[in-house]
Amino acid sequence: MQDYFLPVRMLFSTLGALISWCHSLTMKKRTENGEGKDRNHILTVLGLGVAALSLIVAVGPAMVDMGIVDRHRIPGLIHESQISDAPSNSLPPVSDSVTPKGTENQLKAPRDLSGANAQSNSNGDLAVGTPITFLPCDERYIVIVRNSKNESAYADEVTEALEKYPGSQYAVTKGSCNSLAQQSSNDTLLYIVFYGPYELESEACDKSKSTVPDFTKVYVKQLSPSGKPGGSVNCPSL
Repeated sequence: MQDYFLPVRMLFSTLGALISWCHSLTMKKRTENGEGKDRNHILTVLGLGVAALSLIVAVGPAMVDMGIVDRHRIPGLIHESQISDAPSNSLPPVSDSVTPKGTENQLKAPRDLSGANAQSNSNGDLAVGTPITFLPCDERYIVIVRNSKNESAYADEVTEALEKYPGSQYAVTKGSCNSLAQQSSNDTLLYIVFYGPYELESEACDKSKSTVPDFTKVYVKQLSPSGKPGGSVNCPSL
C-alpha cells in the first residue's frame, strides 16, 4: 500500500523534535536565570503535545498495517480493495451490427434433418431388412408407391410398404437426385418406397399402371438434374 502520510509524519516528527530541542535550551537558560517558571510549564506541555501528535502520526499507519487498528474505522481512509471492488457504472458496449433492411420478416431456415430419431445411421438406413438405396441423377425413372414423412414412424411405414409391394426398394430423398423433394412439407426427412430404376419411361409407366395404389397415388419420377422436385412424368392413359 502506498504511504500517503509519509511527508506529514516526517514534517510533524521534525517539528516536534525541533520544538523539544528549542524548549530544552530555553528552559535550561531560564532556569539558570530564575525566569518564568509558569511560562516554562506551558511551553513544556505544548512541546509534549506536539511530540505526542507526531508520535501518533508516525505510528498510526504502522498499527493499521499490523492489524492492531481496523482501517475501516478511520474516517476518510479508503482501502485499495474498496476501490477495486466498487461496482462499475459503465454501460455495456454497444453493438455496431445492423440488421440488413428487408431481412426482418425472412422465413426461418428449415430445421436440421439429420436427427437421430429419423435415421439409424449416417446414411439414413432404417435397418428394416432391406438396404437403403441411393438415387443419383442418371436420367432413369422410378415408380413411387409410398412417401413417409412422419419422424416417429419411418421404419414402420417403410416396412409396411416394402411388404405390400414385393421387389420394391426405399431411399431417403435428402442427398439423392435434386429432382426429388429434399425434405417433406413438414420440414422433415422424406423417405420413399419405389420400383426401379428403369431405363425407359415406358417401362416405368407400364409398372405404374399395373401397380394398385394403397398408401398414396402411384406416380413416376425421372432422376434428372434438370427435373423439378414437384413434377412427375405424365404417363399416357390406358
